[in-house]
Amino acid sequence: MDILNEAFYEDTDDENFTHIDPITSYAKYSNSICVHNLNEQSAEKLMRNLEIGAWILWIYKNDMINQKLNVITIKTNEGLVHHKDFLYGLHSQNPDVYEVSITNTLINEKINGKLHIRKKYKTMKEFLEKLNKVYGLDLDKQVIYEDDNDFC
Repeated sequence: MDILNEAFYEDTDDENFTHIDPITSYAKYSNSICVHNLNEQSAEKLMRNLEIGAWILWIYKNDMINQKLNVITIKTNEGLVHHKDFLYGLHSQNPDVYEVSITNTLINEKINGKLHIRKKYKTMKEFLEKLNKVYGLDLDKQVIYEDDNDFC
């Protein structure tokens, strides 16, 4: 499966979802996560009219380092925040989250990017709890958008 072209979620039990419209829902984070195919502009458009604390996880390819990285866009009191550049689910058996930084070097007029791990979280829940403290992310307001390829 090409994760850049798939929105998916594992839990289909309606008690874990609050439907906003036919293609958008809030889902409780309870060991289920949805990774979307969005970009910064599409995430902002989708999140604009949602509740404070709502968040959406998406993936993009960083061309500088030629690697897929994750972003969580969060609706806060002040507006939208894009918490960027972390790795989640590198391996299906490994639920770790790695916050990373990217350094760029210029060698012979060619820019090379390098990825450095800053911090490791053992689970996505641990990472989300940190974002709750920093930004007010609500674990029960994960946004599931079933038509994310419309934006791309």
